[in-house]
Formats: sequence, C-alpha cells, structure tokens
Amino acid sequence: MPVPDTLIVNIGDMMQVIINDEYRSVVHRVLANRTRERTSLCFFAFPKEGFKIRSLSYKEFTYKEFNAQVQEDVMETGDKIGLKKFLIS
Repeated sequence: MPVPDTLIVNIGDMMQVIINDEYRSVVHRVLANRTRERTSLCFFAFPKEGFKIRSLSYKEFTYKEFNAQVQEDVMETGDKIGLKKFLIS
C-alpha cells in the first residue's frame, strides 16, 4: 500500500556497485492509478564510458564494458542481466 506524501528513489546499477550493494537496483514498474494524481521525476546520470568503476563486490569495469554486456544480454536472452556478470565469485 503506497504511503501518502512519500518520496521513492530507485537507484540504478552503477550506484549499486559504487555503494557495494548496500542498496539494490530494482526493476522499475509502475501501476497507474486512474483515480489519483501522481507526480514522477526521472534523472539519469551515467559515468564517462572509460571511467573505471571499482567495488568490493564486483570486478573492475568501465561503463562502456557494462553497457556492452547489457546489450549482449538483451540480444541473447531478452533480459538485462548486466551486474551479475561482473560479480566477484
């Protein structure tokens, strides 16, 4: 049940890596409510393609490598797998 006057923040995959899985990126799904008004705001921030992303939980990678992996995953499976491919086993 939604909580009135609440701000919800969905973080993305890059933020999940940077904060070492303290919070998780989620699949964003919206259920429209035809009887109540809702305000949404989107803001996307991406590192430069060659920027090295380091984490305790993931192998070092660049945003360019991550994006290429996501595109490959979508082509092969139809889903974005992305981060799981960079996890340190």
